[in-house]
Amino acid sequence: MSNEISDVSDSTEKLIEDIQDAIKQLRAALSQAMIDAVDESFKRKPYAMLALALAVGIGFLLGATSRR
Repeated sequence: MSNEISDVSDSTEKLIEDIQDAIKQLRAALSQAMIDAVDESFKRKPYAMLALALAVGIGFLLGATSRR
């Protein structure tokens, strides 16, 4: 009985490690895809990206000051 619990525990730990590795790989792939998308967008439409960054910055400032 104890041996079966140990086997299940080892299998569960291995599964958790595999899932964590998959999440790390997915996070890296998604972050690289976002970086590539932003870079490509910035190259194609630099003024639109500048306007978007400015709007986000203003929104952040308004949100931060309105909380006080």
